[in-house]
Amino acid sequence: MSDNEKQRGTALRRREILAAARKLFSRQGYEKTTMQQVVKEAGTSIGNCYFYFSNKGNLLQALVEDITLEIKEEAEAAVAQVPNDAVTRLSVSVYILIAKILENSEISRIILLGLGQPALRESTFNYYTAALKRFLEEHPNLLGDRHDLAGIDTELMIETWMGGCAAALEAAVTGEVQRDAHQICRFLIAWNLRAAGVTDDEISIGLAELEKFAKRRDTATAG
Repeated sequence: MSDNEKQRGTALRRREILAAARKLFSRQGYEKTTMQQVVKEAGTSIGNCYFYFSNKGNLLQALVEDITLEIKEEAEAAVAQVPNDAVTRLSVSVYILIAKILENSEISRIILLGLGQPALRESTFNYYTAALKRFLEEHPNLLGDRHDLAGIDTELMIETWMGGCAAALEAAVTGEVQRDAHQICRFLIAWNLRAAGVTDDEISIGLAELEKFAKRRDTATAG
């Protein structure tokens, strides 16, 4: 067997273990899932599983990293399909984030509530906070035409945005509110951008484009 074949085999086994963990965590919860159950679902040995993941917490962290990468790749592909204006791009990016979080609600619940994994919650939020900061830096006109930026604490604005997103998503994944990804996204986009001084007309245009994108994504997912 060549080195390339060995590497492909190693990557495949790792993906199989992660897929098994995602299935079990989503179906019966993280707390109730044992490593032995993951091994059985993946069709591998406990020794092989521990070769890739030293414990269940390490397995969860790897799974969250995979989901984060999925969100990043899908968001990048999505913004390439919509008009190149800041509100639309932000709306679609936030929609992808929210949709993926709700599609992986049990894993997201663990992160959002910090259940035994407070460092994982912090690192995950740091990633998305940095992503929002980069977006605003790449689209200075989103706020620059409406505000004297010297008078705005953009760091606090970003923290407030992320805090609101976290609270809404936590309520959704714990069942405190019954809203789908589309409803949550529309609310968060409109609420936060109005607070930042973006006009209602611009927000309406961005949300209209989001409607079109969400319908295409729903159709593709259903197919």
